[in-house]
Amino acid sequence: MTGGVGNYTVEIPVNSTNEGKISLTNLIAIHIPGAPNLSLPITPTLTLVSATPEEVMLAWDDRFEFGEDFVEFEIFRLSSANQVVDLLDTYNTTRDNVTTDSNVTVGSTYWYQVRSVHTFGITSNLSNTLEVTIPYPSPPLPIEGLSLTDTPSDEGGNLHLTWNHSTDDFDFYRIYLETTQFTNVADKIPQSNISSSENSTTFTGLVDGQQYWAAVVAVDQYGNSTDEVNSVGPTYPRNDVPQTLDIELAITQETSIGSPFSLSIHPHIDGVYTIPHGTVQVSMQTSQGVYPISSAWGNISVNDFSELISSADEISGEVIFWVNYSGHDGDEQTRSTAPASEFASTVVTVNANLYASESSYQLDWENETNIRINLEASLSTQQSLLDGTIILWTAYNESMNTSVSGTETISNGISQFVVNSPYGGLLYVNITQPTWINVGDVPLVINLIGYGETVDQNNSDENETIEEEWSPSIMLDVTVDCGEVEIDPEINQRLDCTIANPNNYSIEVSLEADGWSQWPDYILFEPVSGQTSFMLEADSQTAFEIRVVIVENLSQSGLTSGMIELDLRQGPVEYTFPNDKPLTFDIQWTLKGEDVVVDPVIPEDNNTENQTSTSTQESSNSTVLIIGTVVGIAVIGMVVFIVLRVRNSDLEDWNEDDLDMEPDVEVDRISKPLPVGVALDEFQDKTIVDESPDRPDVISDFEEDSYYEENVQEYEEEYEEEYQESSNDDSGITIDEHGTEWYEDEVGVWWYRDPGEEDWSEFVE
Repeated sequence: MTGGVGNYTVEIPVNSTNEGKISLTNLIAIHIPGAPNLSLPITPTLTLVSATPEEVMLAWDDRFEFGEDFVEFEIFRLSSANQVVDLLDTYNTTRDNVTTDSNVTVGSTYWYQVRSVHTFGITSNLSNTLEVTIPYPSPPLPIEGLSLTDTPSDEGGNLHLTWNHSTDDFDFYRIYLETTQFTNVADKIPQSNISSSENSTTFTGLVDGQQYWAAVVAVDQYGNSTDEVNSVGPTYPRNDVPQTLDIELAITQETSIGSPFSLSIHPHIDGVYTIPHGTVQVSMQTSQGVYPISSAWGNISVNDFSELISSADEISGEVIFWVNYSGHDGDEQTRSTAPASEFASTVVTVNANLYASESSYQLDWENETNIRINLEASLSTQQSLLDGTIILWTAYNESMNTSVSGTETISNGISQFVVNSPYGGLLYVNITQPTWINVGDVPLVINLIGYGETVDQNNSDENETIEEEWSPSIMLDVTVDCGEVEIDPEINQRLDCTIANPNNYSIEVSLEADGWSQWPDYILFEPVSGQTSFMLEADSQTAFEIRVVIVENLSQSGLTSGMIELDLRQGPVEYTFPNDKPLTFDIQWTLKGEDVVVDPVIPEDNNTENQTSTSTQESSNSTVLIIGTVVGIAVIGMVVFIVLRVRNSDLEDWNEDDLDMEPDVEVDRISKPLPVGVALDEFQDKTIVDESPDRPDVISDFEEDSYYEENVQEYEEEYEEEYQESSNDDSGITIDEHGTEWYEDEVGVWWYRDPGEEDWSEFVE
């Protein structure tokens, strides 16, 4: 209250039912006497000391300027400019001329006033109004340690960003990604917001090979951040799965010295022709070794195969051309490429001339003749490649419908062999192995003139090629070779066989699986699926497999060998004659670990059980041979009878001293250790028969068998008890009269050990 004179209004509550006047009498007013000194205090001048996001500091005049009756200062704070000060609602009081307001909100504005309070209720006028806006805190410092890399081992389109955590107080991170370098993000749209606990992120869906820059900004709880950044980059997303390089090759299927050769190389990735980074090596693999050809992408073409390498005349047969690509690791913009390899094969033929020394050969009285076949290479430096060439010859007589065949080998450019062909005919000669020798498509045909026949001098050149359309008049039987067939009784297996066509035209062969096994209850033989029929070109061969199915244990059944009865049917492909015909081939098989059983084989055409050349002359020769054999046996029997009669008359004149005509034959003994791995109880008891000297005259030759029988019987009776005792232990060891131990091992070798010796020695006669 300010000192002075005025009205004092007192409100008195009245309750009345009628209108009128109220009179107050005997009014008593209780009051406090006024201040003795009614001087007015100064008005404070309010100033701002500081304003931070956390507090506001205000100050005004020093306290001593307000006099000795000063009591305190009252501070008023308004939240808006239009708000009226309520003197009864003070914000804060203090006796100091300074105050701090920490109850503030960043970004808010406040209006402050202050007045002094004195004794007797005296107050100063309100100070000036001070408007204060609470400032925002400083933004977090720029982020350091940024690293932008391609995501490893991915399929592309990804980048990985990492950074160091901010040490300032902040709320989250803003992530920026651009395709150009940038230093300010004021006009940039963030790619994402990341929690303050994370310090890495992965960008997806990017374009491989495109350059990218990235930046990270820390944002505090007020959304405060810095706009100035240092972006990191450029970095390129890349597909880290190596791309596949496909190599297409096109090669000349057959070539030779003097013929052109080409190799087309077409590399592509995803169907697009591409020359990849990295190295390529083109090489040629032959039976003689590997030859480098090129180290660059590009087609290879030469007019003459000899231009390819200097030693081309040493190469023959199938060769393989390899294209080997090293692969490439790529770089940050280029995808890596996996290594690749491709090959193609060709046949290098050797041109040669196959001819006979004579255009025709005369058979002798035994229906035989000596044939000489020559094989000369067109290029003399390739002559050595022809050694070992196998030729197939077939002598055919059309009128008798008989044929005989054989194979011979070329050595030093020639092959000489004897052909037996009754009644003559034609001799066909073809090369069967190797197939890379080129002697033309027409077989060598030689005229065989029968014994006693005359040669037509006007038509002696049988090697001329007939230009008329040719058709076969005979069909030679195919040959089947399965090698030595050994059956493992424990497992099912497959046998590798080869079938050859000796004809100079193509034939079709079908395998007829109508029961090939001799013992179908124990073992089955059948063709492999997909190999029941095939076509054989002229003078060619192919491989096929026979499936073996074990039905029951062959070893327990006592079956150690048997026959495979292979049935097939063959017929020409392009001709209606000759007709198809069935064939049967008997193939010997033995169990694994058993001795091979060899059956006597009668030489036949093509080594099969098919037709063989015969003649009436051979039959007559066989008859004469049989009659001669019978007469010889009768003569020998008569001589034996006469000698025996003579022996009986003179036998009593001989004694044992007379028989000792020859010195004793020493027996060599070689000391060897006992065979390892053979138990003695596996050997069986054997009886040792002592040898006796031969009789000095011809009588002993006829009495040899009976003489040894008598001695063996005497030895057996004399030492039967001794051998019986020595064999009771079932060790297979026998002891003779000299105390020497004997046994025979499983391969039929005799071993002995003299008394007192520990090592066994092999008995050698």
